[in-house]
Amino acid sequence: MLSLAIIVISRTCCAQLVRSDQFNQDQAKLNLCIDRARHDRSFGIGIDTQELIPFEIDTRFVERERKEYPDVTFFATTRGLVECAVTGIGKYGPLFFDNSVTWFWHPLIPTLHRLSHPSEQPKVKESRK
Repeated sequence: MLSLAIIVISRTCCAQLVRSDQFNQDQAKLNLCIDRARHDRSFGIGIDTQELIPFEIDTRFVERERKEYPDVTFFATTRGLVECAVTGIGKYGPLFFDNSVTWFWHPLIPTLHRLSHPSEQPKVKESRK
C-alpha cells in the first residue's frame, strides 16, 4: 500500500503538464475525431460542441501513448478526456474515454478575477426608455 502511494505521489509531483492549445497535435485528425465523436454513434460518445474544454496533460503520458499510437490526438469535454487513434473498426476516432481527472490530465477551469476596489468594477450602462 505504501509503495502504491509513493508511485502515485511521484507521478503527481513530477508531472510535466502542457496546455492543450500548446502541444503539437495533427489538427486534421483531431477535427476528424471530434466530428466522429459528435456524429458517429458507432463510437458511442455523442458529444456537443459546447462540451469541448481546454485541459492540461502530462507530456510523458502523451509520449508513451504516441509510442503505441503514433497518430494519437486528445481533446477534453465537460465529461472527460478523449484519446483518438485508429480503432479496432479501422477508423480514426475516439479510442479511449477517461471520465475522471487523474495524474496525467485535468481540465483548465477559468479563474474569476475579482476586482479589489469598487471603483474598478465595470460600469453598467442603464438604458433609458
